[in-house]
Amino acid sequence: MHKYFSQIPLFKVLHSNLQPLSEHDAYAAVALSQTEDDQSSIAIQLLSDIRQIFSDKGIGRISSVDLIEALCADEERPWLTFKQGAKITARQVAYKLRGFDIRSKPLRIYGKPQKGYELQDCVESFQRYLAPDPGKEGLQVTNSRKARRKTD
Repeated sequence: MHKYFSQIPLFKVLHSNLQPLSEHDAYAAVALSQTEDDQSSIAIQLLSDIRQIFSDKGIGRISSVDLIEALCADEERPWLTFKQGAKITARQVAYKLRGFDIRSKPLRIYGKPQKGYELQDCVESFQRYLAPDPGKEGLQVTNSRKARRKTD
């Protein structure tokens, strides 16, 4: 079993009977051992990464498909292997963002109807739950739905 599993209290209890655990049992122990804080920190990490994507791309809206692609582009982040080695799905993103009262909605992007997210729907949660992003404090939503730096 992976070294990570031996650090989980429930795994230690299950493994203490000296019978080998299946990989399925080990993953179940991990899932049962996750606290609400673990789940919250993943949601905060997702929110932070989404803020970074909006900022880096300088856009005011993004389709769910493009958001997943951008999230999974960084191999060091957990989104490429989010659940049992598979990349995070649009449904999982939506579920995590629901806790911040952010919902995907029908958008027209590049003339095509798609589900996605608008920056203006996320800004309040960025400000409430995330530390200010140095150098990006002036990021704001304008009527043109583009993010830009405040110049005053």
